[in-house]
Amino acid sequence: MGSTAVLPFCGNRGFKLILSAGHENPGEWSWTIIKKNREEVSFQYLTVNGEIPTFEGEVEDQSYGSFVKMYEYDVEV
Repeated sequence: MGSTAVLPFCGNRGFKLILSAGHENPGEWSWTIIKKNREEVSFQYLTVNGEIPTFEGEVEDQSYGSFVKMYEYDVEV
């Protein structure tokens, strides 16, 4: 199931942001937003002109690594 397993817990729209940069290319970040597509019972991710968006810089004072942000995350207890 992978990382999409958390999306049912991310509110009605199921949004998740992923940022990632490898140690071999520090500061070169790729990012996308993943969401549930309720009509097709599938997941979609953001691209710009068919490519994953990128930027150069640091995130939280880090030049490489992965960051995942889940929006409206809720686990019923």
